[in-house]
Amino acid sequence: MATTTQPAARWPAPRGVPWYIVSNATEHMTGDMFLLTDFTSPWPGRPGKGFLWSASLTVPDVSYVPGLTENIISLNQLIDSGFNVIFEPNGCSVVRSYDAQHQQRVVGRASHSSSQLYRINYLKIASS
Repeated sequence: MATTTQPAARWPAPRGVPWYIVSNATEHMTGDMFLLTDFTSPWPGRPGKGFLWSASLTVPDVSYVPGLTENIISLNQLIDSGFNVIFEPNGCSVVRSYDAQHQQRVVGRASHSSSQLYRINYLKIASS
């Protein structure tokens, strides 16, 4: 039986906790279960999924992976969810393919950090 944690209020992710867009990850992941709201797991305190919400991040379907030391946004999961990622010399932009007016809209930006890592400045891919 799945357990669900639904806090009364959504708490912003602490400042200084970096999130990275990674090209070789299959899903969004964090090692800190307390960054997630609406967390659902088959067993209490075990791996599951939740919603990341803060002033600069709004991301659904983030997996909790105990022991993971980095916070990861999956390039593959973004693309599979209908977003485009445009890479530039100093970073990348996450773009929603089309909004109601059939125009592209930037929903996130990340700065090139090192090799395949892009440190997220902001990412809003779900309604808050």
